[in-house]
Amino acid sequence: SAQLTDKWRTKGGAKSGEFASKIAAEKITQLLPKSFKQSAQHITVGHGDVLTELMHRIHQELLKLGRYYEECRGMGATLSLGWLMPGWLHFAHVGDSRIYWLPKGGKMKQLTDDHSHVGWMRRQGQLNERQARTHPRKNVLNQVMGANSQYLEPQVGSVACEAGDRLLLYTDGVIDGICDHALADMLVEYNLQQLADPL
Repeated sequence: SAQLTDKWRTKGGAKSGEFASKIAAEKITQLLPKSFKQSAQHITVGHGDVLTELMHRIHQELLKLGRYYEECRGMGATLSLGWLMPGWLHFAHVGDSRIYWLPKGGKMKQLTDDHSHVGWMRRQGQLNERQARTHPRKNVLNQVMGANSQYLEPQVGSVACEAGDRLLLYTDGVIDGICDHALADMLVEYNLQQLADPL
């Protein structure tokens, strides 16, 4: 069976955030069940194509809402989504929420890139982790769904998973101040409920 997890963060005010979350949830539940059924029947599914299409549909719907409803103008959302299937995690991502993967007995890896200028600077080696976390423009995104943005290039990928691997999806701000190596230690040392309680 397949499982779906997602984490989205919205901007543009509380009401706009509710709309963005509703649109994302509707598009996810409309598109993915067909793919679940095909996978269960052992029909080859282009997981990357499905997730890319899903992200673009959410993006287009948010843009449309912004055009027709003044209270939704400028509304945007980030989304990090994981599609967990036997032996695989397929993921799609836009924004600065993150997906981490800790393979059993291995090192933690951040699967998603922050879609921000600060994230780009870190990937280029211009900033270290501490500098990126404290940079005054760390929350300025260069890619988001909706928000009057015409450009969208979601990050889509897959990793082979096995029993004992751990995954963490989190939204910006939840674990600010906790560096990656400390986060990896927490994922190894604590069960999921113990990890969630302090957050």
